[in-house]
Amino acid sequence: MKHALVVEDDPQVRTLTQWILESEGFHVELAENGKVALDILLDQPPPDIILLDINMPVMDGSEFLEKISKEDKIKKIPLVLVSADVERQSFFFSEV
Repeated sequence: MKHALVVEDDPQVRTLTQWILESEGFHVELAENGKVALDILLDQPPPDIILLDINMPVMDGSEFLEKISKEDKIKKIPLVLVSADVERQSFFFSEV
C-alpha cells in the first residue's frame, strides 16, 4: 500500500486530503505543521509522497524543506507543495 504524509495546518483541508488519498488506496499520515512532520519522518519509514502546505504555524513549508534537504533518509521523497494563498505571485524552488 502506498503511504502519504499530509502536512497541513487547516483541519478541514487535512481531513479532505486524507479522504481523497485513502479513496485512492493510500495509507495517510497527518501532521499539522512542519515540526510534527519532521518528527514523523525521522522516527518512521519514509512515505512514498509528501503533500506540504506552505503557510503553517510553528514550522512553515519553507523551513521544513530546508530541514529535510539535510537529511539523506528523506530528502529525495517526492513532494507536492500546496497552498491556498492566492495572493502569492510566485514560489521559489531550489534543488533539494
